[in-house]
Amino acid sequence: MKNTSLFWIVAFILINACSIEQIIPDDDILNDSSNENLGDEDNLDDIAYTPCDFDFNTVEINDTLNIKCSHDLKGEDIIIPSSVVINYYSGGEITNGTLIFNEQGQIDGRLLNYDLEVEGDAKLLNTTFQFNKDNWQITEGRVTDEVAIFNKKSIQKAIDDSKRLGANTFNIGKLDAYFNVTYDYYRKAAITLHNNFTLQMNDDTNIRVQPNGKPRYVLFQIREVVNVKILGGNFYGDRDEHDYSSTNKLDGAYTWEDTHEGGNLVGITASQDILVEGSVLEYSTGDGLTVGCLGTYTSIGNGMTYTQSSDITISNCTFDSNRRNGISPGDGVRVTIDSNKFLNSGVDTENSKGIAPRCAIDVESWWGLDDNKNLIRYHTTQDFVISNNIERGGANISFTVAIGENVTIENNDVQQRMGFNTGRNITIRNNKVASQIFIGNGAYRTYHENNEVYGNTIQSDTIGGIGIFFQAFNAKVYNNKIIGKTTAMAIRNCGNSEIYDNHIELPKDRYVTYGIYAYGAVANNLKVYNNKIFNCAYMPISFSGINNIEGGEDKYVLISDNFLDGIQMSKKEVERHIYNSKGIIVN
Repeated sequence: MKNTSLFWIVAFILINACSIEQIIPDDDILNDSSNENLGDEDNLDDIAYTPCDFDFNTVEINDTLNIKCSHDLKGEDIIIPSSVVINYYSGGEITNGTLIFNEQGQIDGRLLNYDLEVEGDAKLLNTTFQFNKDNWQITEGRVTDEVAIFNKKSIQKAIDDSKRLGANTFNIGKLDAYFNVTYDYYRKAAITLHNNFTLQMNDDTNIRVQPNGKPRYVLFQIREVVNVKILGGNFYGDRDEHDYSSTNKLDGAYTWEDTHEGGNLVGITASQDILVEGSVLEYSTGDGLTVGCLGTYTSIGNGMTYTQSSDITISNCTFDSNRRNGISPGDGVRVTIDSNKFLNSGVDTENSKGIAPRCAIDVESWWGLDDNKNLIRYHTTQDFVISNNIERGGANISFTVAIGENVTIENNDVQQRMGFNTGRNITIRNNKVASQIFIGNGAYRTYHENNEVYGNTIQSDTIGGIGIFFQAFNAKVYNNKIIGKTTAMAIRNCGNSEIYDNHIELPKDRYVTYGIYAYGAVANNLKVYNNKIFNCAYMPISFSGINNIEGGEDKYVLISDNFLDGIQMSKKEVERHIYNSKGIIVN
């Protein structure tokens, strides 16, 4: 009896020993019930690959494979059974073929590469994908156009593959490479991001536009998607190496494309819930970043759609030496531009000239008038907040609302002038401005509504110039401090507006200075009161050639209760500086 029992025990051990040997493949692949993500991500660039000849056709359902050497699939399509997990192990790679997963497959993202296709029902083990430039055969440094095209197609494949397999974060570390984004129609050639996707980079990530001669391009395209983030990284345009010679003159006239001002680094079109944060955008031939739509308001009901961009945040970025503008929002709703640096916007460089309008931020919608002078909105820029930004060294304007609605510009520190041309519910407050604030300097001024400029300080180290240039309707300008301007405030055509409670300090060493100066204008229902003016040796308040038109006497301008050096100005003192004007009442 004892001998019989011993026999069966020995037999059981031998049978199981044989079974274990049969399910362990060659050294390079270990069957493991664990789903751990093996390997060292920090050493991806220093791996020595050892060839191996494991036959993937022997993989069975529920196997877990740890890849630790180099597998050449020899161009084959390999069917992977259900519920197989393929882990990366240091030194592992799979190339030159296609893995087709049946059901519920999983693969480590570090195994993805340019020469591997992954199809079927598979997901990455980790939703954060770490881009390895060697896996994707990216060539860094100066390259030919053909190599730059490959670089672009390769990084696009990495983005597409990782997203399709379940990644929601695409992480790029140290990289310095050129990408050709002009080899095809610019939207097809751009690096394109997907829905619910984060592009994460660091200070060592440098993405450069391959020098070209095309009138427009987009380096990164965010188009008809939602919930996209670009975090960090350095993006460089080609403005100083660009070929500007090509033109498409029509009937001897230049089109906007002839100016080559359409090269942009980030383009946001008809997209929602977008964040660009901590990035550097420099030297584009056009704009650092744009925000736009598809279609127009007038498309609605005419068999077409109108899709706006909305809920956009641009924060903690640096925009430097972009040839046209830093940011150009042409259409958008609920856009926040906060805590960015804008440097040298639109300036001329040694190798390229800036191009108008040369602004740090130009909020510019598209409006028009019908035959009856009724306003038509084709596009809209609405509910913007431009706050806590710094601007230095620009060629023309810091921040402007050329056409917009419900825009707040606040708590910024700028060197170049800021303001708005045409708008409704525009608020400019609590900014530090070294040059000028302009108010209502554009078309459609009679469509102004509820605009306010207050709490700003306008002061520079250089004495002179105009502090506030005012030509608006339905606006209030109050509680501003203007220091060192030889004309603190200049007024042109305006109406239904108030200018009050402003503090004006004119330079002591200048004889010809103006506090509030209105000239050659038509003004109606304008009130100028309770302003405090200091150090004015010439004309603290002067109105010349106002309402000097037929019927001008029916206009209404009230000047009252203003102060010079702390003393209320008399009626006589104000009236002696009113020339050739009508409709002015002095109290």
